[in-house]
Amino acid sequence: MRRQEEETTINIKEDAAPTSCWAADITKDYKEYAASGSLAVAGGGRSLKCIFKWPHDLEKLLGEDIYREPQMVAIGPYHHGRPHLQPMERHKKNALFRILRLSGGLPVSIFVEPLKQVEQKLRDHYDELDPSWSSDSFIQMMLLDGCFLLDFLLALDKKVDAPLAESIRLQLLNTYGYAVFIRDIQLLENQIPGLVLDELINVGDWTGFRKPESGSKLSFRALHFLDLQRKSLLGNPPAPVKEQHRCGLLNLL
Repeated sequence: MRRQEEETTINIKEDAAPTSCWAADITKDYKEYAASGSLAVAGGGRSLKCIFKWPHDLEKLLGEDIYREPQMVAIGPYHHGRPHLQPMERHKKNALFRILRLSGGLPVSIFVEPLKQVEQKLRDHYDELDPSWSSDSFIQMMLLDGCFLLDFLLALDKKVDAPLAESIRLQLLNTYGYAVFIRDIQLLENQIPGLVLDELINVGDWTGFRKPESGSKLSFRALHFLDLQRKSLLGNPPAPVKEQHRCGLLNLL
């Protein structure tokens, strides 16, 4: 009887050992995963990732024609640098110049610094960001693309004087086609975080652009432009009282 109890005890210990080992391995792997930055979470444990590459497996279900690359403009890193999209890059720089003028002639460094402070958050919004992006190149892209979209939205919302609103609509959309441009900036992969526009909007005093009461920050109120379009179609739940003073860009579309 005693021998049977000893054998049972030995078997239990032998069976428990592998469980302890794999649990330790999982714990170790999790720590490495969390330390690598893959576990990008915001307040409340929510992931910041909201800009994804097109799932090409859907082409097998829906057909190859379902997917389209941008034809006119690259927004964000996924299509940045494609040769057929390069003509639009000079218009992005012109948009930056208009934003600088609209902001009262602030130096470009005033716009760059806030983006640098949230660079990691901006990177964490992307599901598959190429690690070869340097800090300078990434921030430059965010600045140019952000000013490009902001310039378009401000002109669309008629919050700037007519001479200053000589923006993308007048300069190139009549030539290339407004519908193609709108389609490009609504593509799943062709996005920058709404946080970029938040930072640009709140940099300084704006001429011809309404600001809320002192102490309140303007907000783009969307994860990105595609999310802005989604909210404009489906509606947005009422904001809490403390968030009432926000930018009305949601009403543009």
